[in-house]
Amino acid sequence: MKKDKEECRKQAQQLRQAGYSFGQIAKELNIPRSTVKSWCYRDTADAPEYEHTPPAKRCPQCGKELPPSRYRPRRFCSDACRAAYWASHGEQIHRQSTVSAVCPVCHKTFQDYAKHRRKYCCHACYIAERYYGGQRNDD
Repeated sequence: MKKDKEECRKQAQQLRQAGYSFGQIAKELNIPRSTVKSWCYRDTADAPEYEHTPPAKRCPQCGKELPPSRYRPRRFCSDACRAAYWASHGEQIHRQSTVSAVCPVCHKTFQDYAKHRRKYCCHACYIAERYYGGQRNDD
């Protein structure tokens, strides 16, 4: 049995060098395509080249190079850069379920997430409605 496997492996290498695809070789030799692929990658220079050092990522706010991370890759170098970036790029925030609402006190239209069901545009309007009968006192 060992001999059959080695012969099959050599035939797979020869067919690959002749220009056959992995699928064609698998059909020809009646073995799984993944087996042919692993044999060819192990035994020849067909294996894809992997770069072991990924390109350095940079902070989109200040441009500093970010250190490599074993876990979730960092996008910003600090909380200050993150806050400054999103403050100046608010239109890029992807808000999926926003709805328009009208404040019953000042009659401004505002955007909010659908699940929040906010009634007032700000805390001042809420206080005015709750304690002062809907009259805002902005002095």
